[in-house]
Amino acid sequence: MRSKKYKKHLTAKRRAWSACSKYIRLRDAIEFCKDKPDYRILPAGHLVVKCCTCPDIKKWRRMDAGHYKGRGMGGWSGAYFDERNIHAQCKSCNGFYEGRKEIYAEFLKQKYGENILIDLEIEHQKKKDYSDFACQLIEQYYLEEHDKLVKEWENKIF
Repeated sequence: MRSKKYKKHLTAKRRAWSACSKYIRLRDAIEFCKDKPDYRILPAGHLVVKCCTCPDIKKWRRMDAGHYKGRGMGGWSGAYFDERNIHAQCKSCNGFYEGRKEIYAEFLKQKYGENILIDLEIEHQKKKDYSDFACQLIEQYYLEEHDKLVKEWENKIF
């Protein structure tokens, strides 16, 4: 049986991840839609995004935020909340195809340059503070960043 402290810790991390995922998927949807006149008229909640590892295009709310470098041993990774490590990914690629790591790696190199895989591996190995308090700060940060994106999209500041 798990202790209450353990459950509370998971809850704080889960809430932080939920806020991060929402931000990442909207970030990628805006990036995908901003140069397409037909999408510029849509509200932020109705934008679509392309999976980073396959040609699927869906509403951003129906996508996952997939990691290139996963949680690692013990469920923690220094790269877990690294925005370069997380992109919109369809549920099939992220779950059934286990992230399609080879295709994801090529996507990352094209987007960030050749050294990104080394950078993410270094971050992945670092021990980060994911205490309840730290996770609450992460959650608050991503909720605010998501709200900023919505306002910028609605005001056409792109």
